[in-house]
Amino acid sequence: MHVPRDADVIVIGGGLAGLIAAANAARAGCRVILLEAASEFGGRARTRPINGFHFNQGAHALYRAGPLERGLAELGIQVSGIKPPLKSARVLHQGRLHAAPFDLLSLLGTGVFDAADKLDAMGAMAKLTGSGFGARAGETAQAMFARMARRPKVRDLLAALMRLSTYGNAPDLADGAAVLAQMRLALDPGVLYLDHGWAQMVDALIKTAQGAGAHLHPNRAVAQITRGDVFSVAMADGTSLKAPSLILAVGPHVVRQIAGELPGLEAIGESAMPVMAACFDIGLARPAEGGVNFVLGIDQPLYFSVHSVAAGLAPPGGSLVQILRYLAPGEMPSKAQLESEFEGLMDLAQPGWRPLEQARQSLFMMLVANDLPRAASGGLAGRARVELTACPGLFVAGDWVGQEAWLSDAAAASADAAAQKAMAYVRGLGR
Repeated sequence: MHVPRDADVIVIGGGLAGLIAAANAARAGCRVILLEAASEFGGRARTRPINGFHFNQGAHALYRAGPLERGLAELGIQVSGIKPPLKSARVLHQGRLHAAPFDLLSLLGTGVFDAADKLDAMGAMAKLTGSGFGARAGETAQAMFARMARRPKVRDLLAALMRLSTYGNAPDLADGAAVLAQMRLALDPGVLYLDHGWAQMVDALIKTAQGAGAHLHPNRAVAQITRGDVFSVAMADGTSLKAPSLILAVGPHVVRQIAGELPGLEAIGESAMPVMAACFDIGLARPAEGGVNFVLGIDQPLYFSVHSVAAGLAPPGGSLVQILRYLAPGEMPSKAQLESEFEGLMDLAQPGWRPLEQARQSLFMMLVANDLPRAASGGLAGRARVELTACPGLFVAGDWVGQEAWLSDAAAASADAAAQKAMAYVRGLGR
């Protein structure tokens, strides 16, 4: 029996996961409609131009050889960016900057470690970079770090590298195996800072999806999803669309809000633990004299990086600084506390910066990822599945979905899987 439909696949959510899913499904021959509640696409991958500076939604880095970079290549999308230089990197400990012990030479010369720390750090880094060390099943990152290093300060460095590579600030909860894999990916092959921010990626995905025939609609908030012979998507403006297959590329709370009446979605993602950060970005007319380009906090969960050193994010001669505080679960520092902390770090890393300021962006409670892979819930294997067997034809995608990768890589991997499964489902119906 032929049932009227507006599309083969409706994608809800126009962030990275939604755009990747729409592009892949459309390229495979499906009729695709994407609905985005906001006025523009990209979600947390959007970039704001201010006075010639390109502000991402917090500090963004593309992991080389990860699912996102591979997925973009498969779509024929090339992005321009540069691996950040870390030769003059510093670590922050007890309010002072020290040479960052990220390689053997700087490890031997840094003042942050004593001789016993340095010897212990050599062993820990060998475990981190070698193939002979692995996390144990059900082991937290904190327990894993205790096996990697004996000295407390070296364990603190490992926790700082975890924050750097995962944005997570809960080593006592995070899954050790997932953390170790992400830390190794960050070390080799490393990351790229993208020219003009992640907008270049979002724009390319929009162009690719539309070029393949997908119809992308901003300002179309979804109110409720029901199912009869096909899925019916009711919008907040009173209109509705129908399709045999849906991809929900939104956060778990939105999934429950709009589709919680469907079988299998009543409690999806209910136990997810959001990863949060406070972000502070400063555009300077020029780099401050005597400043450094990278700082990682050891005894404080802080990150400082001049992203414009590697990527085209500032006007000629200008400098774009990005600072983060990685927030622990449930932590909610005041804006005044954060501003004081961030400006204090600027004073250390870019002395004399205040007269040079030309633009700033403050995101004091930024959602980085919808779920932290925890040891107690099975790590990556414990995350929501792309395919919901209790509701055929319905798929989910995002940074909280699937058994592969973290952050935007998880969004890309689950989006690609969702598109493939939706395409197979529609073809199985004999469209």
